[in-house]
Amino acid sequence: MTEPIQLQRQLMRRIVVFIAPLAAVAFLFGQWQTGLGLLLGGAGALTHLRLLVLDVHKLTSYKNPEQAAKAARRGYARRYLLLFFILLVPAFNPWFNLAATIIGVLSIKFAIYVGEFLTYVEARREGGENDAIN
Repeated sequence: MTEPIQLQRQLMRRIVVFIAPLAAVAFLFGQWQTGLGLLLGGAGALTHLRLLVLDVHKLTSYKNPEQAAKAARRGYARRYLLLFFILLVPAFNPWFNLAATIIGVLSIKFAIYVGEFLTYVEARREGGENDAIN
């Protein structure tokens, strides 16, 4: 069980490392709407990731596949309803930029792609060293 928790922490760290500097630069240049939108979207991405991990942990405890399927559908609906409400906030509140909020929400994709790229580079480097040794 420690591996999913470590993966969650890595992804959350990458999301924060991606969003925090962008929001800081936006605040530095007086773009409050953009900075707040990035922070709102980043918070939504972090919450979405945490709910996903909790749902997966819960689904692995079910013995009946039908119950697991129902729980999976509920979890999916709950996560995307959360994202809907997060993206609804900038539509009615002028303090948040919609595009920045979308970038913040999509930061979870960025974190996954960067993690996979780093894993690929590390595997290539280790594979190259093994070829050189043999």
